[in-house]
Amino acid sequence: MTDRVIAFFVFIAAVPLIDFPAYKRMPFKGAAIYVVLMISALYLGYIFITGAALPNITDLISFIYGGPAEALMRMFKPNE
Repeated sequence: MTDRVIAFFVFIAAVPLIDFPAYKRMPFKGAAIYVVLMISALYLGYIFITGAALPNITDLISFIYGGPAEALMRMFKPNE
């Protein structure tokens, strides 16, 4: 688990340091998107480190698009 913590903190420390010059020049919308992506990276990093069975991004996508996708599959499935 220590290796996961080290890898995660290296990533979390490196990304803002590398992006800082570009971040200062970003418009507000770009900065907001950057912050949202960093928050999601922190959340996924927490899942990575702890191995917790928390909802993942794929669970969110399945929740939003699962019903319509299944309806489309039933619509295009040939009747037997």
